[in-house]
Amino acid sequence: FIIDGDQIRGRTGTCTIKSRKQEGNSLELSAACASSIMTQDVRFSLKIIDDNTIARSFAEISGMSLNYTRCKF
Repeated sequence: FIIDGDQIRGRTGTCTIKSRKQEGNSLELSAACASSIMTQDVRFSLKIIDDNTIARSFAEISGMSLNYTRCKF
């Protein structure tokens, strides 16, 4: 996925960030997302692990976390 300002673009759709709250190295986001078949509001957290890695977790799914690594250009 790519985050550019208030827009998040991924394989399955596009989201617009509605609100954000930062605490230390964690960022809680609320976004309105749309795919080709539906729209929904999504809440998730991003945690900075290092300069090239973040972890994404969802408040509704306890214990689930996905790590993402920055693409090298």
